[in-house]
Amino acid sequence: MQNHTPLLLLGASLGLIQGARIFSHRDHDLPPNLAEWPSHFQGAALHLIEPTEFEKSFAANFPGDIATFRSAGRQIILRRATRGTRRLHASETCLRSSGYEISSRKIDLENWLTYYAKKNDQILHVREQITDGSRNWNSPSPWFWHATLNPKSGPWIATTVITPVKSL
Repeated sequence: MQNHTPLLLLGASLGLIQGARIFSHRDHDLPPNLAEWPSHFQGAALHLIEPTEFEKSFAANFPGDIATFRSAGRQIILRRATRGTRRLHASETCLRSSGYEISSRKIDLENWLTYYAKKNDQILHVREQITDGSRNWNSPSPWFWHATLNPKSGPWIATTVITPVKSL
């Protein structure tokens, strides 16, 4: 069995089974069904990774919901934020603090931030984006100001896709 600890730690600091209730913090009046997650991502089935105690602890103070899944050899982290928060930060921050080197940082044609993270012989390709369904952001900072100044435009979904690669 593969060790997912570094990726799960990332998931805790960063988001499926149809109708699954995931760990969350309820400081909002959203209907409970908004805490349900889709069953597929980009055409592939999603399989819930149970949160660790550390992840549950992080989620207790997160304004929304967090879920981590396996899908087609990738890890998908979904974070649903119900208000502007600094707790929704870039995955590269977590990876750097876990000892990963970040390289090849760029924005792709669909406005996703993409980069590689390397630690020892492990290389990850990471993509992330925040969306409200009609707009998207490739960085938490501009999203934070939008969410803070336009609190009714949420909730927002931050998606992080982590794919292990053999080599650059």
